[in-house]
Amino acid sequence: MPPVQDPHRAPESHADNWLETVVRNAENARWCTRPFCTTCGCQEFRRAYWSGAATRAGLPVRFQAPQHPRRVFEDCSANDQRLLVQALIQGLRRVSAEWSSSDAIRTVLVDLQSCGLDHAHAAELLQQLRGTPAGVGMMLMREHAERRLERRLRHEQFNSAPAIEERERLRREQAAQRHATRQTHARQRGQERLQLLASLAKLPMPDRLACLARDESIRLDMVMDAVLAVQQADLAGLGHAEAAALVERIGERGGGWARLRRLLEQRLATEW
Repeated sequence: MPPVQDPHRAPESHADNWLETVVRNAENARWCTRPFCTTCGCQEFRRAYWSGAATRAGLPVRFQAPQHPRRVFEDCSANDQRLLVQALIQGLRRVSAEWSSSDAIRTVLVDLQSCGLDHAHAAELLQQLRGTPAGVGMMLMREHAERRLERRLRHEQFNSAPAIEERERLRREQAAQRHATRQTHARQRGQERLQLLASLAKLPMPDRLACLARDESIRLDMVMDAVLAVQQADLAGLGHAEAAALVERIGERGGGWARLRRLLEQRLATEW
């Protein structure tokens, strides 16, 4: 492994690519470069590139690993602030694609956008980096930030009191509608059952049983009342095929249907 260079010194052999050299040295030194690190704040790395920018701008190096990027400019004149930012932007413009999407370059971009200087606002910074690998990385960062903001706003809207109240209102309305629909269907089934019982009551018992044997659309559970009084003599006019079909339809039903099945089975066994 090549010896680790001091990233606090402005590199001499790569004068046009000093920021990339700082990034590479930070990686070799295993410094933290993660944006928004809450453990160390990337202080060593940040002090290195701000000091490098100061050297490039011809300013004294006096940075003490600031916790917030705004503190970089403490005791700096407006002109010195402009020179620092421009030096860092020039370093970003020369960063190769190899590092453009790295945590280190994202940390630099986050610092620049957090400075709050007019000439370093995100739109202007992006314009200055347009057409460079760092500019592409910044565009991806902005798109990611916009997607996160959109998700957060949707989440907040979804969990807001009016949204929760509206969902609860819709839930109650839907529940009431389902209940009303069930009641309507129950009334319709009741009316259909009464009509069916009335039509069966007009038929003699053998014809009634034959109708139940032939018409499988009639639900047997709805018409038990129509055959409760059936007797063995009522089966005299019922054909063999119809009696067998009705036994099959009754199946394992109990109660009055079981009694009718036994009568039909006796009839089938003795007379047909």
